[in-house]
Amino acid sequence: MLINSKDITDEILTTEVCIIGSGMGGAPLALELLNDNKNLILIEAGGNDSNNGAISDENIGAHFNMEATRTFEVGGGSCIWAGGLAKFEKDDLENNARAWPIKFKELDEYYCKAGQLFGLPDSDFSIDSLNNKNKSELETIKFSKSFINNKLYKTPKPVFSFKKLLQDGFRHHESSHLIYNAPALELVFNNGSISLIKFGTSKGIKCIKAKKFIVSAGALESPRLMLNSGIPNPNIGKNLMDHPKCYIGELELVRSRMKKNNIYAFMLDENYGVQIKTSLVINEKIRIKQKLLNHSVYIRPIIRNLDVMRKVDDVGTKVHTLKNSKNRIRDLFSLFKDIKTIMYGIIYKYGSFLRYKKMGVFLVAEQTESFDSHVTLSDKTDYWGYRIAKIKWNIGEDDLDNIIKFGSFLSSHLNECVYDSTKLTKQYLKKHLASAAHHCGTCRIGYNKDDSVVDKDLKVHGVKNLYICDASVFKTSGNVNPSYTIAALSLRLADKLLGRE
Repeated sequence: MLINSKDITDEILTTEVCIIGSGMGGAPLALELLNDNKNLILIEAGGNDSNNGAISDENIGAHFNMEATRTFEVGGGSCIWAGGLAKFEKDDLENNARAWPIKFKELDEYYCKAGQLFGLPDSDFSIDSLNNKNKSELETIKFSKSFINNKLYKTPKPVFSFKKLLQDGFRHHESSHLIYNAPALELVFNNGSISLIKFGTSKGIKCIKAKKFIVSAGALESPRLMLNSGIPNPNIGKNLMDHPKCYIGELELVRSRMKKNNIYAFMLDENYGVQIKTSLVINEKIRIKQKLLNHSVYIRPIIRNLDVMRKVDDVGTKVHTLKNSKNRIRDLFSLFKDIKTIMYGIIYKYGSFLRYKKMGVFLVAEQTESFDSHVTLSDKTDYWGYRIAKIKWNIGEDDLDNIIKFGSFLSSHLNECVYDSTKLTKQYLKKHLASAAHHCGTCRIGYNKDDSVVDKDLKVHGVKNLYICDASVFKTSGNVNPSYTIAALSLRLADKLLGRE
């Protein structure tokens, strides 16, 4: 059943499994348990159809440079994401210095299952899977193939969302409930296990008793809940990572021009209804030898110059996040202040027939873990008197140095083009880097309580019946958005909870 928390009259509800959060981690798990007829309650902080503004935070670190980097509503982040899918690489999980306790081969099995859920026709992300037309478009950008590789991304169309699946799934289950407008406040921890969870309603605080609890509230809210609950682990909230992003240079093609519906921008595979694109990454062995992080760049056609494109991207971001903005009137007003930029944006979005000679080199960077980047508790409290998250996102000096080194290496191995990266300095990066809204790393996976928050099965160290399944468990972030990997981890956890592994 779908239940608005304000309509709950019982002080304590009882179930077998309680899931906190209905986004990329909570939704696949809930759907699997529903299919197995498990008795469960899924609580969502947001509303059934929109963000209710119940969750707030205090940001004392680097600005994300986005009005909204997350949403609270049934379906969570799947309601606002762009839908792109790509796998972690083997090295992202098995690098000796930052290895996960999960092997790539095991996770790849669940990438296949997650791909089916998202509507992918297959789980092959190799360049060999492309048709001849797409393969020929790869030659638009010339580079040293012994140093640089193409990486493939796929976006099923229309963009996938969990909202309707969850609404339909719970609507037909009398013994399982999706409770919305129900922010999680505190996990009650006694004698090595969680006895119940407290959640907020407009009429006060209610509780849920369960045998197992899975926290899937995201890398900013999951640590807040854990810290407010007094879970004994010194690693909770540490090592907040994201994917810092910005243009790092301009590239001018020497021999050809490129259409915007090229595979380097976006190309729709009409046979499968999947949009595909490619980025450039450094070859794994070279990257390790050069001590480079796993950064990625997209080669985007640009109108006029990077300054214009930054304005176009800013307009696009405001439109995309408008429904979750804290100040819609201000954002609407700012959208119409620069009519020229809006016109450029319309031409860029719909002018797929145009050909471009000038490209923007757009970076999506990997971060290393840093104790100076974290989530703690603020002195400010929410409606129910619980402390909100205090967020400090920091892009370290070492990360900036690594990006500059990456940009220099990239420019020296691009052929038949002019790549201007002369402005790529720390000062430039500090001014232009923004969040990709890929928060992760604050309840990281590992081998013991000394180095992590959860074990290889996503169970919290030292707590018998508590699991975390969202991007907060990521030990590394690679160069792709976390959604596909979160869903794969969620389906893997479902198999473990159901005894199907």
